[in-house]
Amino acid sequence: MARERKPIFEKVPGSGVWYIRYYDDAGRRHCERAGSEASAAEGYKKRARQIEDSVFCPPRSVNKLKFGELMDLAFADRKVRLAPTSYESDLGRAKRLREWFGEMPAAKVTAALIQERIRELCEGGLEGSTCNRYKALVSAMFTFAIKAKKLSHSPMRAVESFREGDGRVRFLDREEEAALRKVIERDCPKCEPELDLALNTGLRRNELFRLRWDQVDLERAILTVQGKRPAKGGGKGQRFVRLNSVAVEALRRLHRQSRGSAWVCPGKHDPPSARDWREWFEDAVKSAGLEDFHYHDLRHTFASRLVMAGVPLAAVQELMGHRFIVTTQRYSHLAPDHQRANVEKLATEYGNSGRLLSIAVGQEK
Repeated sequence: MARERKPIFEKVPGSGVWYIRYYDDAGRRHCERAGSEASAAEGYKKRARQIEDSVFCPPRSVNKLKFGELMDLAFADRKVRLAPTSYESDLGRAKRLREWFGEMPAAKVTAALIQERIRELCEGGLEGSTCNRYKALVSAMFTFAIKAKKLSHSPMRAVESFREGDGRVRFLDREEEAALRKVIERDCPKCEPELDLALNTGLRRNELFRLRWDQVDLERAILTVQGKRPAKGGGKGQRFVRLNSVAVEALRRLHRQSRGSAWVCPGKHDPPSARDWREWFEDAVKSAGLEDFHYHDLRHTFASRLVMAGVPLAAVQELMGHRFIVTTQRYSHLAPDHQRANVEKLATEYGNSGRLLSIAVGQEK
């Protein structure tokens, strides 16, 4: 009869060095040095939970896996799941991650190390929202590793998020738009229809740069735009953008300029990359003397003008393609008479009586 082997044992009796012995879900036997008897007992329970939860990873394979190798595996998975623009953005951030941790064993990348590296970006001038995107990407790497049984745990729970701003709202006023148009008409008149299209649709720059003519329906005055992320269920995310008369005329002018190109706004790359590297807009903004104004602020201008014209926030949310109304609410203060009627109730109910009370008190004195 075979002797039953204990799961917790000393190889050398009396040495004080304890080991654990266990079998994974495939029946393979593992033996690990654990240190003290108490550590061995806790280590055995931990391995048992990991095996039961199907997240167990053999210690030797964990120690061999470098973070750079983990990134390669994770990005192969992300490429088929993410929208092209999101994937390209993540690739840009991945360069820094590879510089930081690429040659380190993935299991040795600790929460403290991640926090320190990302904090350096924040202290270097990056906004909190951008730093949090780096954090989210690292977290995605570890989540993939656990699902793929490359690692048994993630250090990201101990990594704190960075404070984000209230949301930038910068839009063109009439004088600034006039100055910008004057420069564009002088230096790059062929780009004016693109400006009109951006101001009247709220398209993101990469959406506009990657827009094809087969996505344009001038008869029904509608665009079909691929979303930033795939729709739930694995399908391609898309939204429909309504066109006003200015946008329709801008598209007609762009079509006359396209000379048979499949792209509405052809640039240096055909087909275009995920990012528009043309510099005509930045040059025009600089020449017009506009301060702190970027291409994405044309999208802010679209939303701001809608709200100031009295369009309900729910309608603006749909036109902007925002997933959540809270994103659209950053423009709510621009609505005409926003909350004015509500605070006026205070004046109606209490303002006059409060003034009379103060007068009466003064007379008694």
